[in-house]
Amino acid sequence: MTNSRPAAVLTLGLVAAIGVELLVMQPYSAPSPWQPYVAPARRYLQAALARDSTALDQQSASAAPVAWALQAARSAPETLAVWAAGLRPSGGRRWADTTDVMFETATEVCEFRPILMRFVRRHGTPRVLMARSSCFGSP
Repeated sequence: MTNSRPAAVLTLGLVAAIGVELLVMQPYSAPSPWQPYVAPARRYLQAALARDSTALDQQSASAAPVAWALQAARSAPETLAVWAAGLRPSGGRRWADTTDVMFETATEVCEFRPILMRFVRRHGTPRVLMARSSCFGSP
């Protein structure tokens, strides 16, 4: 009979050491430069869900994103609700006062069909200039 107690103690000690190292030495992660656009995008989608054209108008830079949002809310309210609750930025591009941000969700809803939103800054606040996704179509 062999005594496996020293091997078990050694294994347990190694696992504990790795756990402590992961807690102390957090893996490197940089914040997304597109994160500041999540809140305006979420407010815009929530206004679409509520079919609140006044709120959509206040958050938009033109009539086109208002029409797109209302059409998306009419055609797929359940899908839009998932987007409003769980969107996250996956990439983007910025030039001058205009920023394109691509959003996705961690769900299978509209998998591989992101929402692209173009924002323009008006009085320091990002407003939606364009929204598009093959998941919802266009008005």
